[in-house]
Amino acid sequence: MLPQIFVVHIMGHDLGANNAYETASAILLDMKTLPMIKVIRRAGAFVYPWNPKTMSFPKLMVAGIRRR
Repeated sequence: MLPQIFVVHIMGHDLGANNAYETASAILLDMKTLPMIKVIRRAGAFVYPWNPKTMSFPKLMVAGIRRR
């Protein structure tokens, strides 16, 4: 049996965003990582996107437990 691998993709580029333009730039930076995330998922890992600005760490952990 293969081990389950969980990867947390921290999407924190918008933590320092002060206006709509900076927020849009942060979204584009996050989108730049999508091809790498797809490769990791195809390899069998679970990838959890996490933005600390919008989701608390305990909620992230609960989401990971439910996924198992």
